[in-house]
Amino acid sequence: MKLIDIMEINVSDDIFPADKEMAHLTKDRYNIHRKNLKTVGSIDKVQIMSEGTRYFLVFNGNPIGLVVLKESGNNTMIPCSNWIDPAFRGKGYIKKLYMWFMKKDIILQGDFDQTHNSKNLWKSFIGKTNMFLVNRTDNTKIQIQTEEQFELGYAIDSHYNIIMMK
Repeated sequence: MKLIDIMEINVSDDIFPADKEMAHLTKDRYNIHRKNLKTVGSIDKVQIMSEGTRYFLVFNGNPIGLVVLKESGNNTMIPCSNWIDPAFRGKGYIKKLYMWFMKKDIILQGDFDQTHNSKNLWKSFIGKTNMFLVNRTDNTKIQIQTEEQFELGYAIDSHYNIIMMK
């Protein structure tokens, strides 16, 4: 059986036609790394299990979600991909996991090349975290305090990243 790398999966703004592939991928990766996984926290009754930069959300022994991070230096991580089983969507697990990262002093960095759902996830943190637009050229920061400022990032995305921290 050929394993599909998470970066090979096309996810659209539709009702995620790739859900079946992502469910298989998440379960495959979970089974491959199970021996090395450590429980590092929990959200409600869901375990957070990790082996480095892959974070699995596990409910009753079954993986229900996956967040893959890429290290960017200075305690900054870039969420490359996140997925949650459709049966567990709308319960805030990915948002709670992002908040868990920030409580661990991890700075999350993103860009503005996101799906509609990811954009809404990031937007939901306005006023709840310290969120900044960071100029890619000179690293100057603009604090985001309103949705209008957040949308400005989309208008000028080729020049800015977005970061969140507690």
